Amino acid sequence: MLPIAFCLQFIKGFRNRGYWARWGERLGVVSIEGPVDCWIHAVSVGEVRAVVPLVRSILGERPECRICVTTTTPTGSATVHQLLGDLVEHCYLPYDTGVGVRQFLARVRPKTGLIIETEIWPNLIHECRKNNVHLAYINVRLSERSRNRYSRLRSLFTPLLGAIDLLLIQSEADAKRIISIGAPADKSFVTGSIKIDAAIPPSTSEAAQDIRRKIAGDRPVWICGSTREGEEQVLLRAFQRVRKLHPELLLLLVPRHPERFDSVARLCKRSGLKLTRRSRAEESKVKPDVYLADTMGELSLLYAAADVAFVGGSLVESGGQNVLEPCALGVPVCFGPHMFNFTEISRWVLDAGAGFQVKDEDQLVVMIDRLLSNPNLRHDSGQRGKQLMLDHSGALNKAFQLLKDKGFI
Repeated sequence: MLPIAFCLQFIKGFRNRGYWARWGERLGVVSIEGPVDCWIHAVSVGEVRAVVPLVRSILGERPECRICVTTTTPTGSATVHQLLGDLVEHCYLPYDTGVGVRQFLARVRPKTGLIIETEIWPNLIHECRKNNVHLAYINVRLSERSRNRYSRLRSLFTPLLGAIDLLLIQSEADAKRIISIGAPADKSFVTGSIKIDAAIPPSTSEAAQDIRRKIAGDRPVWICGSTREGEEQVLLRAFQRVRKLHPELLLLLVPRHPERFDSVARLCKRSGLKLTRRSRAEESKVKPDVYLADTMGELSLLYAAADVAFVGGSLVESGGQNVLEPCALGVPVCFGPHMFNFTEISRWVLDAGAGFQVKDEDQLVVMIDRLLSNPNLRHDSGQRGKQLMLDHSGALNKAFQLLKDKGFI
């Protein structure tokens, strides 16, 4: 499979040249020399942001602790450098081949490994057990769809999950599903989602208001964050319909993957909309209809600058994205019907009245119009989002204490 993997990586490089760099690390050839006290794997941007408070907690408890954070994507790698800098060492996690994983472990020599979310790699788990690397999975979630798929291969997954030393799981429903495919109940603990405890800097609100003054002035702002391929067409049509009711509305569009920035910009122009790109905002002389956020690491800031949010990956069958970020900032949130990767979290948001689920473009237009027309509804929904975050906080402390008690940190 390696030739196929590298071919796919080469193709991805046409959209994001980061995929053309550091290929040796994909085979376990890394520059880090162990031993490392704690190795943490966070696939991409969202997972990296979630582990930042955990890393700081570990270093607060053990300042001498040597930590290595691995990622899979170039954007995740950039986020590690941006948010953690010299506090940790960093490289890519190799492809799940026996040779690659063995080279990685022989070089880094971690004492413990913390894997964020449900990254079940057979060679990685096997080699960690073989090399006496104690392995914990944190923020584990398992959708019903994934459980059904894994159930067909239960004979494979039962020994794999049994080789993991600790599973810290997001919800009771996730726990039941993962235990049903073979995870040992005595190693499984429900701690909640550590993404709820991801710290938002106190300066975010002030910085967001500054951005809002510059890009929108007194105009209402609708942000669509983490959008996926196939969604932007629907969102642009919905925006043009909503704008007939709210002529001054500005759409703040944030595609999920940076390699798609240019294609989304072309789509906006083909739709006849005036576009400003954040990376070139100072060059723009037009009053934009769409403000394309083609930068990295600013999603929280941009959510805070908006009146209402839509979270992508949910109008197409991608399983959704984390809807808690706008909730934490007091911004009412909408999302589509496809939230199977965040079933529990989306239910929390709906039950709390902090957000609204729509099934299609027509319902989205109605909901955005309703929110923009009703300041009291926006305010109440935003406050319920903040309260929801308070009600479900504490996952990080629970996870940290269990990791301490079990000797991982």
